[in-house]
Amino acid sequence: MTNTIKTIIVDDEINSIHNLEEDLKAYPEIEILDTITSSQIIQYQPDLLFLDVEMPYINGIELLQEIRPYVRNNMRVIFYSAFDKYMLDALRASAFDYLLKPYQTNELKQIVERIKREKTNNPINFDQ
Repeated sequence: MTNTIKTIIVDDEINSIHNLEEDLKAYPEIEILDTITSSQIIQYQPDLLFLDVEMPYINGIELLQEIRPYVRNNMRVIFYSAFDKYMLDALRASAFDYLLKPYQTNELKQIVERIKREKTNNPINFDQ
C-alpha cells in the first residue's frame, strides 16, 4: 500500500494552478500527476481532483458529470472557485469539499488533513 495521494488539478488559470501546486508541495504524500483536461483524468484515475468551476469551455460541475462513469467512485473532488454561488451545486455533485479562491493555506491544510485521515481510516477505498 502506498501513502501517495495521486492528484490532478484542472483549471484554466495558470496562476491558480501554479499557486495550488506550490502550496501542495508542503504535503509530501500529495503527488501531482498533471494539470490537465478531462480525458487525462480518466487515463490517470487520480485519488484527488482539484476542479475549477468556471472555465471557458465547460463548467467544472458539468465536467465531473461527464467523466463520473469513467473514474473510480472514491475519487475525491475539491471544487475551487472565486465564486461561492456554485457551492450548493458542487456539494450536490458529490464534492469532497469546496475551496474559495483566493484560499487561505490553513483551509487547504484542513482539506488535505481530512483526505489523509480518510485514506488512513479507509485504505481499501483509495487503493482498489
